[in-house]
Amino acid sequence: MGQEDKAASTGTRRGFAALNSEQRRRIASMGGKAAHEKGTAHEFTSEEAAAAGRRRGQGAKRREAQAETLNNDIAELVPQRPMQSVSIASNM
Repeated sequence: MGQEDKAASTGTRRGFAALNSEQRRRIASMGGKAAHEKGTAHEFTSEEAAAAGRRRGQGAKRREAQAETLNNDIAELVPQRPMQSVSIASNM
């Protein structure tokens, strides 16, 4: 059994998965600071942020419309049975 197989079968975490969230956050912060110092970090303009917000809203609306269409299609395929009334006789 290879080292990777052994780690997978025993549940041993490796790399970033072995770090707690505070350690991962600290390392990511160092990377972000280095990118800004180097000049390669991306900074969103207000136009880019607005466009991203519009895209997000469109995706949610599209998913809702798809879910409604799917529910309507299922309703057409599955025969609906009328509810039957049930009377319960009391022996008191």
